[in-house]
Amino acid sequence: MLKKAQNTSNYYYNIGYDRASARDLSGAIESLLQALRYNKRNVPARNLLGLIYYCLLYTSPSPRDRQKS
Repeated sequence: MLKKAQNTSNYYYNIGYDRASARDLSGAIESLLQALRYNKRNVPARNLLGLIYYCLLYTSPSPRDRQKS
């Protein structure tokens, strides 16, 4: 049973990795969170999820950029 959960986690990680490579970051987040639901110790999934959150944090416009002068 544990092997099946690990395989399912890896399956969702691979989907998340493919989506992240295609710059579909919201879809990648969903897949990586699903991977972590099956195996919370999936280190590659955690690392990629952290990188995506980091990318979203530092590439999205801040509220100060949207203020009109």
